[in-house]
Formats: sequence, C-alpha cells, structure tokens
Amino acid sequence: MEHLSSGCLDLDGLLEALWPGDNVVFVGGTTAEYEALARAALTHASHEGWPALTIELHPHLLAGLEGVGRLTPSIIWDERRSALLNDAFESIEPNAYVAVQELASLFADEGEAVSFFTSVCPDLYRRKAVAYWHLAEGAFSPRALAAIRDCTQVFVRIEHNGPDRIITPLKVEGRYADDMFRPHRLSIEPELAIEPLRTDPLAQGDHAEALLSKNRELVAIRDQLNRANRLLEEQSRLYESLSANLDQLVELLQVGRRIGASLSGEQVQQAVVRSTLALFRGERARLTIEGGDDPQTVEMVASDSRRSAVGQTRYAQAIVSLRPPRSGRLQVWTPASMLTDQQLQRLLEYLALEVGIALDNAELHRETEAQKEQLRVFVSEIIASEERDSRQLALDLHDGLVQQLVASYQHLQTAQAWCGRDPEMQQREEQQGIDILRQSIVEARRLIAQLRPVGLDDFGLARAVRLFANQQAADNDWQVECQIDPQWPELPATVEAALYRIIQEATNNARKYARSPRLRISLRLQRDDHVIEVRDWGRGFDPQAVLNRAEHGRRVGLVGIRERANLLGGACEIESIAGQGTCIRVRLLRQVPQERES
Repeated sequence: MEHLSSGCLDLDGLLEALWPGDNVVFVGGTTAEYEALARAALTHASHEGWPALTIELHPHLLAGLEGVGRLTPSIIWDERRSALLNDAFESIEPNAYVAVQELASLFADEGEAVSFFTSVCPDLYRRKAVAYWHLAEGAFSPRALAAIRDCTQVFVRIEHNGPDRIITPLKVEGRYADDMFRPHRLSIEPELAIEPLRTDPLAQGDHAEALLSKNRELVAIRDQLNRANRLLEEQSRLYESLSANLDQLVELLQVGRRIGASLSGEQVQQAVVRSTLALFRGERARLTIEGGDDPQTVEMVASDSRRSAVGQTRYAQAIVSLRPPRSGRLQVWTPASMLTDQQLQRLLEYLALEVGIALDNAELHRETEAQKEQLRVFVSEIIASEERDSRQLALDLHDGLVQQLVASYQHLQTAQAWCGRDPEMQQREEQQGIDILRQSIVEARRLIAQLRPVGLDDFGLARAVRLFANQQAADNDWQVECQIDPQWPELPATVEAALYRIIQEATNNARKYARSPRLRISLRLQRDDHVIEVRDWGRGFDPQAVLNRAEHGRRVGLVGIRERANLLGGACEIESIAGQGTCIRVRLLRQVPQERES
C-alpha cells in the first residue's frame, strides 16, 4: 500500500501515515485547530505537486498559500448552486488532497449533510483522493456520527481538557500501532505538534495495555463487519436489480401477448402505444411507420397525473424492423425511474422486436385477405367468362357451323336428286355443297382455335405467339411487332397455356381501349427470369384506379392477368402513362420444370 503524508510528522506517526483514498474526519475542536491540520496537509500536497483544493463558504483554508505548487482555488459553496456540488466532486483528480469546511455549516439540516457525506466519501475513496472533514461538537446526533464513521477510514476526536487540546484516533482502518488509540496532546502554536499524554497513571499499567489490545481486536472485528456489510449491501442491490429485471421481462411478455392478440393493423398500432405507456409508466408514446404507400403516426398521451416536473422527463427511441420497404420508430417519454438509461434503451429495443413481428403479421394478414378477395373475384369472373364463352360457342355452332353443314347437306341432296336427269344442275349443286363444306371446315378450325391456341401443343409458345401476332395484324389492321429471344426454352404445357392467355388478354385490352397504331409482343430471358411483355403506344390509363373502380371489362382483364401470374409463382407489373401508352410485363422465375406434358 502506497503511503502518503498528512504534512505533520507527528500525525503521520500516530496514524501510521495516510493511505490513498483516506477520508479523515475530525470531530470536535475549534475551527482554528481543524484549519491548522488541514493547512498542513494542503501545504504538503502543493509542495509535492499533487492537486489540492478546498470546499468552503469563504476561502479561509487557503489563506496565505496562494501560488504554491498545484494549489487549486477554492470551490466556493453557494446554496443556490449546491445541487452542482456533486459535479464539482466528479472533477477532482485522482490522488488529490481535499479539505472541506465544517460540514454542518454547509447544509440546512443534518439529514442532508449525512446523505451528502455518505454518497461522496465512497467516490473519493475510489478516486484515491485524501479528504479532510470537520464535524463541530454537538452539530450531529450520535446516530448521524455513527453513519459518518462507518463511511470513513480515519475518525479522530479533538476535545479540550483544561488548557490542553486532546486528539484521540477512534478508527484507523487497517493500521494498528500500539499508541494509535491513546489520547495525545495537540499543539498548533508556534507549530503543529502531537505528543503522548503522560499524566494518565494508567498509561504505564498492564490494565491499559490489555485495554489497548482489546480495543485493537474490536477495531479489527468492526472493520471485518463493515466489509461484510458492504458485501451484503452489494448483494442486496444485485438481488433487487435481478428482481426488477425479471419483473420487466414478465411485463414485456404480457405486452407481447396483448400486441399480438389482433391481426388488424389499426388495432395492433393502438395496442403498441397503449402498452408502451403502461410498460414504461410513460407520459407519451409514439409509433411511426414510414416507407409504405400510407405513412402512419400513432401517438398517445398519459393522464396529467403521470406528468413529471420540468427537466425530469427521459426520452428513448428504438428502430422497429419491418418488411421492406416499410420501417418504423418507437418513441417514449417517461419520468425519471429506477431504470438506468441503458436499461431503458434495452427494454425499449426488446419491445420494438415484438412490435415489428406483430405489425408484419398484421400486414401479411391484410395482404392475404386482399389476395383472397382478388382471387374470389377472379374465380367468379372466370366462371362467368366460361359461361359466356360456352354460350357464345353454342351460338356460333348453331348459327354458323351447323347452318353451313345443313346448307351443304341440302345442296348435296339436291345434286343427288338431279343425278341422271340434268348433269349440269347436279354438278352445280355438288360444287355449292362442297364450297359450303370448305367454309364449314374453316369455321370449325376457328372455333377450335378459340378453345385451344393454334400450334401451342405442336410447336410451343414461341411459334403460337408468332401465329397469334400475325393473325392480330391481319384482323385489326395495325402494326404488330413480335420479338422472341432465340434462346427461349420450352416450358410445361400448363405454363405455356397460361402465358399465352396472358398475352391474349393483354392484346385484347390494347385492341379495345388503347387506340394504338402499333403493338409489340416480346418474350425474352433476363437474368433469372422469363419476361413476357405486351407494349402499346395508345391512350394510357391509371392502373391503380382501374383496378379499384374502372370499367368492368378492363378491370377483369387486368385482374385475370395478375392472378394468372401469381398462380404461376410470378409477378405482374403494369406501367402506364396517359398519352404515352401501356406496358404489361410478367416475370416468371426460370427454375420452371423443363419437361413438357404429353
């Protein structure tokens, strides 16, 4: 252990020198006696080049010592800034010497003085600073003196016996010199000196020696008890901290259950801010969600009874992780509590994890419900469309193909009737029947093509799309461009049929609504995707508005395209600008089985 000096050799001998971190308390005596002891220590520190300062109402202790060594000007005590005294102590350097004016004179009451002393002393001990304290005789109750003594390393009493000043160490932690606890005579003039008292007749007797020995044993026991008490207090604080953390984890679990109890986004957001206020006993909580189509902020303020005094509110913020492109922030304003800033931040981050999961679940539920509704509408429209197609097919068969077959049959019957009677009439009727039969074959093929794309089964999607583009150019008198990647692969028959229907539906939409002079159909490979694109240069439209409220035909077409793409595991992108045209693009992963169905 490093030894320091008190600036008085006699006091060093009595206490076996000072140790770094000693809080030396002098009880009783006059201000002049305490100032003599303190001034000796400050003078020694300044000559040795160590930091030295005082804390007092008026700078008496430094009188006459200005400009010596590293002597720091006094910290002048002012009741208006007494709350800043702890900050002043925090600025004290390690191994500094500090002298404090008589303690009771700095505070309004005993409790405040004791509380200040018992909080500052351990900090000075950790900083290895030597601190001198003065307690005036009768200024403190026995209970307060006991509390102060338990915090100190050196506790010395100064009293008067007639003309003599008597100094007696009552506690010196870790040092046990034979003469340490005997009364000694203190002199401050003409110089500071301490010498043993020789007037006590028991001083040379065996009883005195036995008493001193027993006193040393009691001091050692007391020091052990003090160490045990400090250890017990530390364990008690640890237990309280663990208990508080366990309570917080239980509350956090309950909050998570409340937040996740609903799949409604609005209800989840309300539960988040309400639970945040409850968990942190907060004044105000705010949840902000950004990055989506509809940024949202939900805020809730507690009742006035929970408001804290001005300047005591603490603030914490945590990031809420959500599925891109959304992101969120959870903020809370709470009065000063037992939680440290680190504990407050950590607990809020744990809560933010629960919030992110609950909000993502609610958003997934909303998307699932929307997709279910779209699928329901799509299936309904498909059923209705199939019914319309069936009726149209029946009408085409009845009014077209069947009528042609009947007419052909009648001409052939007439030709048979003229057989052998009028060869010219027979030949004319046969030729008319054959011509009508040829038209019937063309009509039958047209009807078959409506049921199944021409060439799709025999030649694949690429050839079928070229045939479709040529047919569209011939039937609609517009320029149709077809761009197909030479490396375009064969796909399963069901996939090719679905992609063909997508191209067919997109082309029909462009023909009905775009009023475009040209159309481009492209099939290309792009990184890991099959990309199918139908582009026109027509009127354009608002895709979102059409999907929500536009005319029935176009809406059904777009919904059908999107749902077919989703069923294939792909995605549909619709880009359109008024006056510049529309591009419908479907992306399908290339990890599609290559085996064609038989």
